[in-house]
Amino acid sequence: MKKLLLFAFIIISTMHAFAGKSLVDSLQKQIDTSSSNALKGKLYTQMAVSYMNYNAIQDRQLKTAYQENALKYTLSALHQYSRMDDSTGLRTSYDRLAKVYHDQKKFSQAKWFILQSNTLAREQRDVPNIVASLITLADIKMDIHDFDLARGDLREALELSSANCFTDQQLDVMLSYARLYNSTNSGKQAAAAMKRYAYVKDSTTRDSEARMAAKLRPRKKYLTTTTYKHLTYKNASQSVASL
Repeated sequence: MKKLLLFAFIIISTMHAFAGKSLVDSLQKQIDTSSSNALKGKLYTQMAVSYMNYNAIQDRQLKTAYQENALKYTLSALHQYSRMDDSTGLRTSYDRLAKVYHDQKKFSQAKWFILQSNTLAREQRDVPNIVASLITLADIKMDIHDFDLARGDLREALELSSANCFTDQQLDVMLSYARLYNSTNSGKQAAAAMKRYAYVKDSTTRDSEARMAAKLRPRKKYLTTTTYKHLTYKNASQSVASL
């Protein structure tokens, strides 16, 4: 049975690899015939994204190959976005590079790229992405035991997400705080962070359910002037007919 499962897994992995290669080949042909930096940037990004599901791959060599391809095509996209001074394209590329390098435990590279993303987000006053990059930066710093610096990043991320009512990001910050406190043997603070996480999540769920119930609740019908006149005329006609 185990051999059958292993064989099936190998077949599925191979099919995914061939499908991914076919897509990449198709996109590469479009790049070769295009003179547009904008289009090339988008196509290289598509190629990179097609390799970003590497966490689902069990085979170590294949997983590494996917990561390297994700890096290669993201860097190619980055080059195109740089030519156009496309700050959004640059930032998303920096985010992707930071993620792959972080997963590879290449923390210096991951930290450098997420700092570039954070800088661009600040220049654009893009608060959600400032918060997202701060959370990622804190996670990287925790991995290299820079706990005090990670705490500072999380503090700013929490302030920004709370001030702007970014509930999902507040939850992400709370989880990162819990990880930070667990890593520094601060059990009570970790428990407090998880308690706040549970409270915010529960409040969000209840608010969402209330909004959904409000949408499903039948609305009270009010008489318009036209409807009122029609009903009045109809009632009057019935009264006359009964005389």
